[in-house]
Amino acid sequence: MRAISRTMLAGCFLISALGLGRWSLSFAGVPLNGYEPPERLFEETVIGDKLVYFHQRMIGQAVVEKDYIVYQFKRSTGELLARKSHWRDDLPESLPDELIPQSQAESLVDGEVLFSKPYYISPESDVFPLSPTPKNPCWVVRSKIGESQIVTIIDAVEGKVLGNGVPPPYTAFSFSGPVECPASGAWTSWYLNAAQWFDLMGYDTESVQWPSKAKIRSHVKSDSTTLFYEICHGGSDSFIYACEEGWMLSIVSWQIEVWISNFAKMPFTFLASCEGMCDTTDGSFSYEFRKGSAESTATVGYCHMDQDYCSDCWTYSLDWQDALFRYIDQGWTVREAFDQANADYPACGIENCMRFAGDPTFALVPSVRRDPWAPLVTVIAPNGGETLEAGEIYEIRWTAKDNAHIAGVTILLSSDGGMTFPDTIAADEPNDSSFVWLVPDIHTRTARIMIVAVDGALNEGFDTSDADFTILGSLAGMERLAAFDVPVSVVLETDGVSAGVLNIWLGLPVATDVALDLYEVTGKRVTSVFTGNLAAGYHQIHWTVRGEAGSVLSPGIYFLRVQSDCGTCSAKVVLAK
Repeated sequence: MRAISRTMLAGCFLISALGLGRWSLSFAGVPLNGYEPPERLFEETVIGDKLVYFHQRMIGQAVVEKDYIVYQFKRSTGELLARKSHWRDDLPESLPDELIPQSQAESLVDGEVLFSKPYYISPESDVFPLSPTPKNPCWVVRSKIGESQIVTIIDAVEGKVLGNGVPPPYTAFSFSGPVECPASGAWTSWYLNAAQWFDLMGYDTESVQWPSKAKIRSHVKSDSTTLFYEICHGGSDSFIYACEEGWMLSIVSWQIEVWISNFAKMPFTFLASCEGMCDTTDGSFSYEFRKGSAESTATVGYCHMDQDYCSDCWTYSLDWQDALFRYIDQGWTVREAFDQANADYPACGIENCMRFAGDPTFALVPSVRRDPWAPLVTVIAPNGGETLEAGEIYEIRWTAKDNAHIAGVTILLSSDGGMTFPDTIAADEPNDSSFVWLVPDIHTRTARIMIVAVDGALNEGFDTSDADFTILGSLAGMERLAAFDVPVSVVLETDGVSAGVLNIWLGLPVATDVALDLYEVTGKRVTSVFTGNLAAGYHQIHWTVRGEAGSVLSPGIYFLRVQSDCGTCSAKVVLAK
């Protein structure tokens, strides 16, 4: 346990993220001996009564994203408690012979290069969301243009730019106030530990001892500072950041409220003043940094750390903090990491000397952004006045722009003039500005479309059709659909299913290639019913009602759509329970 003097009990610090060192070790005399070959290096860490070993898979100099091995041993006996791993079996043993040089990859990006490294990108990647997943190793290059950062992904064999990743947030901030006035001392190990972990998580971090008020204000009034750590003398609504001519200078919670008013809430705040988290209601630091929110934001920190019943917790406080950030770095939510740190160091948990407030589902890894701007969305078509027919193929078009990455687009349909949008046409679509839609068989003159775009910070932007458009559907209650006014027809013996078979009649004026497909009412294609060349005349098709690979279809309303050189048409199919 690290030693700490009693004079530091009432202190507080502010910290920014820095790089945290990790280490590898050989296997002589450690529990892994006999489990893994000695050439496979692991990182070791102690968590409570456990020895934990971590191996990041590498192929040559390339990181295999999301592939790892973790061992957990009982510290006292060396007993193996758990082994966890993720290991792809579709990768080569070594890198291809010819990789483009790092300098060539960096020459393909815009701006000032900050970082570049080769990766095998995981199909489950959160930060390099390419589809399809690249088979070759890729250079990942992070660069800066003005105040913005971009991540460029380049095929390391072919030298082609494949797209962009999700950039990390710009900054985190960590600082320490003085232990005594006149200004002297600092809780250096505490605020630098936080800074190192912030940096390791992917946040560009500034750490300061005895900062100025202007420095603190600049990180609160910010679109980029995402993590904030302070360890200072103070309480739930004031802390001492510096000394001047023997006087202690304080920041109070109402100043945070004013500074942050026109900026986004702080995603994560660690309040390491002695009573920093004793109050989390309106007017406290916890409340003001979160702007009263309990969604996508969290605060943790001390309460009564200067009291005798928390003195045991104080001796564990740095270890507790280190465990908290280690679990967060592994992708745990802040709340999960907080609870596990208390379980590892119960001297803090039993006396409730550590506190949490905010969103229990919120995580810091993958990196989050402090982004106050929602995407700007504009519906292009249908935007009002159009007339569409059921069964028609129509291209929905829009634009969606954001200062960062747009994670996905959802398209919704209203049949009541935009009062409600109960029907989802498509969800989690790429932001490629268009979607091919099979118009459903509904009859309404008050249809509207809504496009909802979500960015990496989960900000939503949306737009709807400016005016109503019309969908001409079939007449309600018809049991038989005849041909549309085109030279091809599809007629069902009944719109229901008998003995698991649907009898379909196709009428063709000339020989032609035919594609007969089944669609949901939202326009999503379900399966192919028939594909082939048919002669002129009528043809009966017996279809055993199944989806792709013989899957059972859910009850509901579907549409059969015929496409041929002669034209297209559709018919409604009702699948009952």
